[in-house]
Amino acid sequence: MFHGGIPSALSKCTYLQILGLSFNDFSGAIPKEIGNLTKLQELYLGRNRLQGEIPRELSNLAELELMWLSENELQGGIPQDLGNLAKLKTLQLSQNKLTGTIPSQLGNLSSLQSLNLSFNRLSGSIPSTTFTTYTLKFVGLRGNQLSGALPFFIFNKSSLQDLDLSDNALSGEIPANICSSLPFLEYISLSQNMFHGGIPSALSKCTYLQILGLSFNDFSGAIPKEIGNLTKLQELYLGRNRLQGEIPRELSNLAELELMWLSENELQGGIPQDLGNLAKLKTLQLSQNKLTGTIPSQLGNLSSLQSLNLSFNRLSGSIPSTTFTTYTLKFVGLRGNQFSGALPFFIFNKSSLQDLDLSDNALSGEIPANICSSLPFLEYISLSQNMFHGGIPSALSKCTYLQILGLSFNDFSGAIPKEIGNVTKLKELYLDRNRLQGEIPRELRNLAELELMSLFDNELQGI
Repeated sequence: MFHGGIPSALSKCTYLQILGLSFNDFSGAIPKEIGNLTKLQELYLGRNRLQGEIPRELSNLAELELMWLSENELQGGIPQDLGNLAKLKTLQLSQNKLTGTIPSQLGNLSSLQSLNLSFNRLSGSIPSTTFTTYTLKFVGLRGNQLSGALPFFIFNKSSLQDLDLSDNALSGEIPANICSSLPFLEYISLSQNMFHGGIPSALSKCTYLQILGLSFNDFSGAIPKEIGNLTKLQELYLGRNRLQGEIPRELSNLAELELMWLSENELQGGIPQDLGNLAKLKTLQLSQNKLTGTIPSQLGNLSSLQSLNLSFNRLSGSIPSTTFTTYTLKFVGLRGNQFSGALPFFIFNKSSLQDLDLSDNALSGEIPANICSSLPFLEYISLSQNMFHGGIPSALSKCTYLQILGLSFNDFSGAIPKEIGNVTKLKELYLDRNRLQGEIPRELRNLAELELMSLFDNELQGI
């Protein structure tokens, strides 16, 4: 927990090869005198509160192999003279307040393997010279204000393993031959930019790819079925685009896939039943599309599934009981579809379930009296805007972690159970637009965390 300034007298340690001052509370400027440590090989100043500009004198450190200045409050531009550090392998300047453009001279760093300039305020285009270094493995430029098209040279870096250009203002199309010269690429994220056009089928040639992030752009056209050839893929982010067509059944070949996010597109057709073969899938996000048909019962085979979101589609039919047989399931979102029939019995035996949203459908029947007997960790449940009837079960009080209870816009009748007053973590209670009778239970005053109570449009009496 050292604090204060970094002494300029460190320059008198003329034989110093490694200087580690990271993860402290140092403030003030980086002393320019550090540039006199001509034998220095590794410089660790990250995770402090250093201000001011990066001294151009650091370019005198001819033996330097690693410079870590990340997670400070450094301002100004990146000194172009840093391009003189011929032995530099790692340059970490992320999470500062750096401005200006990326100096083209960084392309002279012939030994560079890792470049991280993420989460600064850098602008302008990405210079093609940035990617001329043949040793480059990692490039992180996320969270800046970079604009323009992707530089052509980026796709000729056979050494590249990790490329993150997300959260910028980059535009244009992805080259059709994107993976022709990237045989070892494991991670690519172009999310949160302004790319358009189709997703190239040639992405399938990045055979080592584990994470593919193209979300929050303006991509259109179909999802290439060739993506199903990326057998090492673990995470697939294609959400928030304008993708059309059907979900390719070939995606069921992605045996290592743990996350699939295709939400907020214009996808049509049914949910491929073969997706039930993805044994390692933990998150399946298909919400806000135009999907039709029923929920395939085969989704119950997803033995690792934790989060399932099919909300805001045009799905219909009953909810298959197999949907809730997975013991790891925590989140289920089926809101805004056309589901009908009764609640499947298995839904109330999911001890892992924390969040259940079945609102805005055409579900009917009564809520089982033992609704919370096997749901000890349930925090959110919404059955609003359906056609449920009968009484509200007093057993809801056994959902002791419940924070939001939504039962509005149904046909519930009878009294409000006084036992709801025992749900002490409850923050929002929606019972409006039903046919509830009797008085408002005084026990509701025990709900110390309650922020919203909606009981209007019922038949309640008393004061």
